[in-house]
Amino acid sequence: MKWCYTIGFSVFAWLLFPGCSKNAQDRPFPFVELRVQGDEENIRWDDTRGEWDVGTGNLTIEAEGIYLELFQLNLDNIRNTGLVPTFTTKNIYYTDGLTFRPSGIESGHIRITQVDGKAVKGEFLIYFRNGSGQAGNNGVSGSFSILFP
Repeated sequence: MKWCYTIGFSVFAWLLFPGCSKNAQDRPFPFVELRVQGDEENIRWDDTRGEWDVGTGNLTIEAEGIYLELFQLNLDNIRNTGLVPTFTTKNIYYTDGLTFRPSGIESGHIRITQVDGKAVKGEFLIYFRNGSGQAGNNGVSGSFSILFP
């Protein structure tokens, strides 16, 4: 009879926590810190997703803010630290979801500061060309990372 309770509890726990698994603990943890030029605080992200493929060196991070903000970072062949030589809005993109919609990049840099088995980290300072025609700040700065368990 004791085994019946064990099976019943296991089924109950599986139904109550279907998304919990050991694999969830093995997922990388992405992090983005971004501040728009002239703002006093960083953007607050509601959801952040990211991956780094060790074999190809491809890094992808996407963050969605609580006020419709969107940040995307897509870099290829990240294997060493240093400056990313060339990039466009296909590689790094930010919009406030309302009036600021970049049409290109005026200037800036993306720097990889750490690449190893524990983390990929970097920083950026980008001045976007505002494609929406609205005047205002077009500079963003911050850092990103993907930490591995």
